Amino acid sequence: MNGKNPFFNVDRAATTSDRDFLHRNLPVVGKHVHRGGLAFTFGIDGAGTEAALAAGINYLFWGKLWKGDQHAVVKAALKQDRERYVLDSGPWLGYFGGSIRRWAERILRSFDIEYIDVFQLFWLGKAAAFTHTVQTE
Repeated sequence: MNGKNPFFNVDRAATTSDRDFLHRNLPVVGKHVHRGGLAFTFGIDGAGTEAALAAGINYLFWGKLWKGDQHAVVKAALKQDRERYVLDSGPWLGYFGGSIRRWAERILRSFDIEYIDVFQLFWLGKAAAFTHTVQTE
């Protein structure tokens, strides 16, 4: 493998050339991200979200269906500077192409954005399947 990451096809030296430990280049989406991300699955509130964003956190994992006060904070941040943030999301149940498409469309509408940076299928083999239908959707 000659020292290259097969997923990003870049060598490690190129991703850490600035020697900034708190950040990392994420070539697959072309963004510089904080090594610490923020997940919204276990109850961080709007004030906590604002503090994290102010501290420079810019990798956001949105894996929930409901909206709390943090939703408005994230939506406003994405609206203000979409290119600064990496939004990561995906359905908790993903056996059929239609359900995956509906999840993606729901996230896009919910945040009033044009794209999701990282889209994942969670629990592959348990709650999701990488079937032909899912791949073509």
